[in-house]
Amino acid sequence: MSKKWTEEQKQAASQRMKERHASKRQVETLQRTRIPIGTNRDVTAVRDTPDGYKDRWVNDNPGRIEKFKQAGYELVASAQVGDSAVDGTHSEGGVVSRDMGNGVTAYLMRQRREYFDEDQAAKQRLVNQTEENLRRKKRNSTDPDESGQYGEVKIN
Repeated sequence: MSKKWTEEQKQAASQRMKERHASKRQVETLQRTRIPIGTNRDVTAVRDTPDGYKDRWVNDNPGRIEKFKQAGYELVASAQVGDSAVDGTHSEGGVVSRDMGNGVTAYLMRQRREYFDEDQAAKQRLVNQTEENLRRKKRNSTDPDESGQYGEVKIN
């Protein structure tokens, strides 16, 4: 029970294939872009992070990968990383990893953006609380101008 294609369907399919091949050639060209010697290269940059996610390289120190998993991160199975000319990334055990030197291996992990934003907000609350404590008035201070700040600056 094979379906015969109309001429219009054949032309549309042919056009889609041409566009797909042109897009693939463009990507290959971008990947081979020449990078001059002496310029900074970000060999850990991840170029294909999906929308709604945040990537992070995590060193494989004892317990660290598990800690990140508990925070909602997951190991990444494949990714476009760094500059193809200096890409030392490899897949180890089905996940993306990179030798960071001195016997340290980092693994690419990915977390949902909403979790990342929640974590950043929690960190900022701690900073705000610490700064508030630094500016707090002294206990039992009767001076209305007491701001909790101390020290002085003199310019001669």
